Amino acid sequence: MRNLGVDAALKKCREELEDIGAIKKIVGPTSSIMMFLTRYSLIKACGTVEFAYKTIISDFCDASQNQQIKNFITNKVRNSSRNPSLENIHSLLGDFDEHWVNNFKENFQSKENHDKLALSLKSLNDARNDFAHGGDPTLSFENVIDYFEDACIILEVLDEIVNTP
Repeated sequence: MRNLGVDAALKKCREELEDIGAIKKIVGPTSSIMMFLTRYSLIKACGTVEFAYKTIISDFCDASQNQQIKNFITNKVRNSSRNPSLENIHSLLGDFDEHWVNNFKENFQSKENHDKLALSLKSLNDARNDFAHGGDPTLSFENVIDYFEDACIILEVLDEIVNTP
């Protein structure tokens, strides 16, 4: 990951998930505590992915820009509420550069397991939205970890596209 701030955020999220995994070993998978920690993990993982994709694009685009451009990117990208979906990544990339969108799609499609990666990101996002709107998502803690790791692969593709001259 070329974006060091995003890399640090992803590592921090992984550490929290590992800590929760250690708690799970103590309290057991059926503990009500694990239900709450799984939902916390869901929000943390999905929020980290959202932060990461917006930051990768924003950091590149506001580097060496005047304050007005930096303010615009902060207000319209960094502080926006955009779920971490492939559609939103495509849309945001397209707002800056159509070549980015095409390169991202091409590189993503070249991944052997791109369908699984896409489904993981969608599942992570759908579960977060379900919970955030009063629903009762049924995913497991292991699902959250798997979906997060798959989303990180998508972020690596994005980072590569945006930061390649």
